[in-house]
Amino acid sequence: MIENGRLTMPVKDINIIGNGPQALADLLMVGNDACIENASWTCGKEQNAPVSCGMPTALVKELTVGGE
Repeated sequence: MIENGRLTMPVKDINIIGNGPQALADLLMVGNDACIENASWTCGKEQNAPVSCGMPTALVKELTVGGE
């Protein structure tokens, strides 16, 4: 979470809502702090595809986020 221009806390258990390719097009900056989980994850949306879990810090122009 960024508040008043300062990084204050991690945000977890969220869903990014919208169009994935548009979110990628709206990336403004990407950090050099990538951390990929060394585990086996799968995407379960009508298939079981292997996926990675993790990414670097990213600044996105506009993004809709849901969750608690």
